[in-house]
Amino acid sequence: MEAALERTRSWGTPRALGLGLVAAASVVGGRARTELLAEAVETLAGSPARLELARAEYQLGRELLALGDARAARGHLRQAIELATRCGSHALTATARDTLVTAGGRMPQLAVAPVDSLTPSERRIATLAQRGHSNKKIAEALFITPRTVEMHLTNVYRKLGVRGRGDLPRGLGSRPRPAVRPAAP
Repeated sequence: MEAALERTRSWGTPRALGLGLVAAASVVGGRARTELLAEAVETLAGSPARLELARAEYQLGRELLALGDARAARGHLRQAIELATRCGSHALTATARDTLVTAGGRMPQLAVAPVDSLTPSERRIATLAQRGHSNKKIAEALFITPRTVEMHLTNVYRKLGVRGRGDLPRGLGSRPRPAVRPAAP
């Protein structure tokens, strides 16, 4: 195992090293497992491998819970849920959420679709941007600063997994409207 980790360390990429540490943790127990998982989380945090980080956070949270440290476990499980949700891994999100509840934590119900995770302000600003309004016009209409508009749009792009305004129609999607029944005569 040590030789394999040394080869992984020499490779030099955070993703490869993080995955190697997770693999090494799977064959040991006790504190050594916890230390390897903690190192994997720290290493993967420096890489773009968000889903692998979510999995490592989940495993570390589960291990800490098994060792009786529910408080520390909850922090890692919440992080796993946030990352898994952003990555669209609904199975990992649900599993981590169940483990969080077992650890005594609470989480709001999961959003059904990414657009459901938008705050009312984010949704309002995204809708105006989708309709072609500039940041300046949106700021004037909502009595906020252009920087606030930028911040909200950045959050919207991240939550919806889109790169910019051009992707907003796809990201916001066409929400089904409730059927309207004609008034009785």
